[in-house]
Order: sequence, then structure tokens, then C-alpha cells
Amino acid sequence: MRRFVLAAVVALAMGAAASGSALAGVASAGRAQPSWPQVGFDGGGSSFNPAETTMTAGNVTRLVPRWKTADLANASVRQFVIGGGRLFVASPTGLAAYSLARCATLTRPCKPQWTGAGAFTEVAYANGVVYAVGSRLSAFAAAGGSSCSGIPKVCRPQWSWADTPPSGTAGLSRIKIADGRLWLTDVVYLDMSPIASHLRAFDIANPAGCASTRCNPVRSISTPRGDFDYALGTQSVAVSDGSDHKGAALRVYDAASGAEQWRSPTTGYFATVIASGTTLFVENHATLRVEAYPVGGGANCTAATPKVCTPTFLIPFAAGNPPTLAATPTEIYVNEGTDIRAFDATGSSHCFGTPSLCQPLATYAITSGPSFPLPQPTIANGVLYSSDNASLDAFDATGRAGCVHATHVCSALWTATPHANGPIEVVGGTLYDQGDAGITAFQLAP
Repeated sequence: MRRFVLAAVVALAMGAAASGSALAGVASAGRAQPSWPQVGFDGGGSSFNPAETTMTAGNVTRLVPRWKTADLANASVRQFVIGGGRLFVASPTGLAAYSLARCATLTRPCKPQWTGAGAFTEVAYANGVVYAVGSRLSAFAAAGGSSCSGIPKVCRPQWSWADTPPSGTAGLSRIKIADGRLWLTDVVYLDMSPIASHLRAFDIANPAGCASTRCNPVRSISTPRGDFDYALGTQSVAVSDGSDHKGAALRVYDAASGAEQWRSPTTGYFATVIASGTTLFVENHATLRVEAYPVGGGANCTAATPKVCTPTFLIPFAAGNPPTLAATPTEIYVNEGTDIRAFDATGSSHCFGTPSLCQPLATYAITSGPSFPLPQPTIANGVLYSSDNASLDAFDATGRAGCVHATHVCSALWTATPHANGPIEVVGGTLYDQGDAGITAFQLAP
């Protein structure tokens, strides 16, 4: 029988955040006010908010749109995050900061409190600072402050950093924050081909290290020159090689020293990787399975240096394109485009054989069919949120309400249309949805 423990793990996950989990690097940024500080919520990219308590499977049907942002319909929103009582939006036309308190009082579309000039593709928030990535990494005071001028208010960054390779051009992306460090990928291109690739780490927990107008990386790790993904675990960095070549593997490095700690067997090529608590989940697209590893490698490792470790259990998927992943401490959700399947994140329930292969605990039906790129599911307070080109849906993440007991197939409890296949962030009793007309905030009707 499926274990319905999502409500109980909320308090456990919040306690674990302070003790060194993948959430540790963002916990301090979220204590003062509710926040969704980076894409995927935490440095591990779990897309699980353990602090949300307002929306439940019992009241989610009362969600209605409350307000939306203005002036973003043609700006092609790239990313957005919530922190410090503000919504931050990165777009090719600049960085826009919206006051949540002010937006909630308006009947008309809400305009930015301040903007940052430039073209940005990514954004993250930590400890009163918002970080935006475009051709360079720029750090802005989240409140605006003395670095701003004019009406409407335009703000300057506190510091910035850009790679200046001797040849070619550098592209920065995939910003993540954990354990007091900000990480991003730095890929150098020559004639549109990657010739070098690194993960750069910045010590944002130490303000003295970034006191001038420029901040330099404190760590650099070489990464594959093709497609790859990475996730931040407990004081570690897991890099998944997404290239279809011999030797592709998952490699895990010490976040402080940059030394490789262990790697997976080179049995295929990998894609998305996420960290949830003490577990890494990585897609092996050659075998159509998600592999689960302890962050430290576990007991199934060789004595070599670096160690080669085999997965503790496997999760099958059948998608022709790599699915997206999201996880709580107890369950992992695999979005294959036509449905989302929930599996035991500990590899115990509904898992059989050697090596252990897991079967779904529940299947969440997506009636509109696949839309690409596949959006990452979101989990908060026992509710699973999903989006595609046709609709925004909410399901009971515990597999009870709206689910057929015999088949464990679940239908949506709530649906909103139209939708534009954007990400979903659930924080502070509000669901934020990225659509064609900017960001829309949903809240519970009385």
C-alpha cells in the first residue's frame, strides 16, 4: 500500500535544510519571507517547496487569478523567481523587479518597482541580492537602493563578472545556489562550436570577496564540451554528461576543492540530474532509465580513485525525449509528456529484482498530450502541479483525491486555461504561472 507521508515530510525537510541538504544554501534566504529563490527551487533542482502550507488537495479547486505583470507580453520572459517580497523577471529587455505587496492591491496589470538595464536569460535570489545572467553575471541589490536613479527607476549592479577568453566567445548559463556559493556554466565557443567548458563558483556568503565592482570565481571545474546538466548536493557538485559518446558518465565533485569524488559506470549517455536530500537522480537516455545514487556514491563502489559506483535502484521511462524530474524526500515524479509517474524515492516500495527496478505508485494523466520542451513538475504541500501548452493542472500528490483505486491513475483536481507551457512556482500561498502575457498570480478565492 502506498505510504501517504508527504504532509509529514514537510517539517522534516525544513529541518534538513539547515543541516546540509541541497536546500541549505537557500534556507537563510527564505526564512524572513517565503521565497522560490531559483529555478527548481533549490540547488538540487528538486522543484519541491517544503515550506508551502496554504494550498492543499482539498482547497486547490478554489484557485483563481488575482493579478498579473504588465509590459511583458513582448519581452519573452526567460526566467522568474520570488524573494525578499519581490518577483524578479529576466528577459531580453532587462531585469524587472515587482513588489508583491503592491501588485496584490492593484486591479490593473502591475508595473515594475525598478528595472536593471541589459539582456538577461536567467535570475536567482539569495540574502537580499538578485543575480541576473546574460553576457555577464550581474548582482543587484534586491531592494533597489542607492544604486538606482530616474523615473521609472533604473538600477545598476553592485558587481559583475564576465569571462574574457583569448579566443572565441563565452556563454554563461544554468545559475544555481547552495551552501553559500553561486554556480554557473561557462562555455567558450569558437565558430559556434564549444572548445572549453567549466563550472564557476562564487563565494556569495562572503561579501568581502565581492566588495568591488567585480567578483571573481573561487572554484572552477572542467565539464564536458557538449550538452550536460548539473545539480548541487550536500557540499558536492554532480555533473551529468548529456553527449552521445563513449565515456559519458555522471561525475560528482567536492564543491570546496573541485576534486572528483566518484563517477557512474560509462554504460551510456546521461541527461537531466537532480538532487533531493541525500540522493541523486540522473537519466540514462541510452537505457531509458533514471538511476538513483547516494550523493556520496554509496556502498556499491570500486576501490579505485576516483571511485566508480553503480546505482542503488532504477526507475524506467519510455519517452523518446528525456523526461523532466521533480522529487520530495519520499517520492520522485517523472514527466514523460503524456503522463507523470510517481515512484518511491527511497527505492523500497514497489521495487523488485537485482538491480532493484521500481514500478509506479501512481500515474497522473495529462490529457492534452506532450508539449516540448517538457516542463518540470512542481510539488508543494501535497499538491502536484503540471503545465503544458493547453492547460495548467493540479493533482493530489498523495494519490488519493481524483484517483482510481484499482489502477492508481489520477485526474486533475483543478485546471486553468489558456496556458503557455511555462514554469510554475508555488510560494507564500500563491501560484505563479509564466504565460504569453507575462506572469499571472493565482490565489485561493474566499
